[in-house]
Amino acid sequence: MARRDPEKYRVRSQQAMLAVIEALAHNPFEGMAMPQLVRALPGLTRDQIYRSVANLQLAGWAEEVSGGFRLTPKITTISQRVSLALRDLHTRYLGAQDE
Repeated sequence: MARRDPEKYRVRSQQAMLAVIEALAHNPFEGMAMPQLVRALPGLTRDQIYRSVANLQLAGWAEEVSGGFRLTPKITTISQRVSLALRDLHTRYLGAQDE
């Protein structure tokens, strides 16, 4: 079976949103103001960043705070689910081991 080239499916708006998530993750408590995000993401326009943040807010992944915007705990919930699933796989296929 031929491998698919991921570049063929690149969507600029989705890549922008992922970049915003990564930038916001660097300041998880204080959040980042729009000028900070613009400086942190030189490859994106202010409009791209704002649309990404707005969509993150609609999904419950980001919230507005006095310092700008920050990620919500929803992202840690997803991380915990993945962690638990990996632990389950580890136990299932490698057996229970002392941690």
